[in-house]
Amino acid sequence: MVAVTPRHYAGPSVDAVDRLRQRLQAEGWVDAEGVLTSACGRLGVAWPTESDKPRGWGRERTYAPWRVWGTQRAGAGVAWRVTGWRLVPQEIVEGLIGEATTMLDEADKAGRIPFESGVLALGFLPLAAAGWTSEVTPKGAATFESPDGLLSARCGPPDALYELRGRPAARISCRRALGFWEVEISANTPSRLAAALCRDVSDPGPLIRNPDHLRLDATDREVAVVTPVTAQSLTTATSRRAAAITRSLPSLSTTSTTAPAGNPATAHPATASASRR
Repeated sequence: MVAVTPRHYAGPSVDAVDRLRQRLQAEGWVDAEGVLTSACGRLGVAWPTESDKPRGWGRERTYAPWRVWGTQRAGAGVAWRVTGWRLVPQEIVEGLIGEATTMLDEADKAGRIPFESGVLALGFLPLAAAGWTSEVTPKGAATFESPDGLLSARCGPPDALYELRGRPAARISCRRALGFWEVEISANTPSRLAAALCRDVSDPGPLIRNPDHLRLDATDREVAVVTPVTAQSLTTATSRRAAAITRSLPSLSTTSTTAPAGNPATAHPATASASRR
C-alpha cells in the first residue's frame, strides 16, 4: 500500500463502493433497488454502477455517478442533492454522509428541521483557508483554484432558478487527464455540507491506496508524492487513534452522568450514527 498526496491524485479505491455499502448497512441503512436509505428515511445514497450502450459499431461503457441526497423528514421531497463522478475519492463521499448524519442527530436533539440551506458560498471558505486562489465577480460568483491548478471550484451567484433550469449551483472539478471528476452541488444544499466537501477536497493529509490501481500519467508522477506504507505503520496509526478515543471516554461519561434527568436534549435519541469514517 502507498500514501498519496495531494489526495486528488489518489482516485477511489477499487473496493470503495463495496466497503461503503457494507459499513452503511452495518449501521442500519436499508438497501433497496440500488439505493441505500438511512434508518430514519431522511438520507439516501446511490453508487456508481457500470453499464454499456450501443455506439457506432461497438458499445460504449458508461457509469452512473455517486448520488447523495437528504430530506427534511421521511417521505418528503428531496431538500438537497450532491452528485459525484465515479473517480471521486470515496473519502469525500464518506465525509459528506458523515456530516449529514451529524446534522440529523443534532436536529433531532434540538427539535428542528435538519437541513437549513443558508448561503451556499460560505461553504467554500475552507478552500481559501487552505491556500487556494479565489476570485469573486461583481455578480457574486466565487471561483477557487488549487495550488497545482488541477482542482477548481465555482459557486454561482444567488439565484432561485438553478433548480428550475436543472443545473447545479456549484461544482468542484478535478482536471487530471487520467482522473477527471466533478462534484455537483444543488442550490439548497446547506453551506455546512459544502464546507465538509471543501475540507475533504483540500485536506493535505494523504490517502492510502493500492499502487497497482493508481491512475497516474507522466505529468502526474512529477507532482504526486507516492510513499510506501508498511502494514506495521498502518497498525500503529490505528492503535494510536483507538487509544486517543479510549482516553476521551472518561470525560464523556462524566458529562453524561451529570446531565439533568429532565434534559429535553436526551428525549430524542439519534437515528443514525455520526461516525465520519
